[in-house]
Amino acid sequence: MKIVDFHAHAFPDAVVKKARDFLENYYHLPMYGDGTLQHLVDSSHEGGVSRLVVCSTATTAKQVTNINNWLSRAQEQDPYLISFGTLHPDFDDIVPYIEELTSGVRNIMLDTEGTFNYSKEIHLCIDNCYFNGVNEDGEYVRLAYPEEKLDYAPAFIIVGGNTLSRGLTLEGLVSTYFLRTVGQADTLMQMGRWFGYRPHYELFPRIWLTMKTIEKFEFLTELDKDLRDQIKQMSISDK
Repeated sequence: MKIVDFHAHAFPDAVVKKARDFLENYYHLPMYGDGTLQHLVDSSHEGGVSRLVVCSTATTAKQVTNINNWLSRAQEQDPYLISFGTLHPDFDDIVPYIEELTSGVRNIMLDTEGTFNYSKEIHLCIDNCYFNGVNEDGEYVRLAYPEEKLDYAPAFIIVGGNTLSRGLTLEGLVSTYFLRTVGQADTLMQMGRWFGYRPHYELFPRIWLTMKTIEKFEFLTELDKDLRDQIKQMSISDK
């Protein structure tokens, strides 16, 4: 059985002693452990915990960036961790990034040599487009991930056709509007392959379905379970 500790706390080594002393004095309770991330990981392994969701709270707006950077580095170094970022009511540094991200929606730009130029706006990608990848404006329409790591995370809106509906895995997928439905059970189950486990961020994806599609997936789930139960019973009775 997989156990996920959904609310764990730790502190950067530079401030751990100060934070630990403050919490002990404030709550009048002794802290278990030394408050470091390493101790949290070690004790969780000993307790049989499968994954850790590390939460951290910024008490001032100035702490937000440093805490989030620390959490991000921690998750990159240890896939056992899932880091939840923090915000503060007075933190407004994120506003320019949101404004830049939402300032435009366009296809992936190409330079004169045909190299992809990613922007900090939203990239619109269309599966099975009739432009065969490049439109009349010289922009790449289909999905293409950066081959090299950028200093920012490009955002994509992907409108799917046959390729996506067959279960293509999209890296970093966090939000899905799934509107298509079919009459064949095996085809519908193929479409559901990308609903599953996504290492390091399986808690974040959100899926919107029509009621008709939900009912079909529920029916298939019950049908699959019933079939497995029958096979198990036949195996036990040796028929």
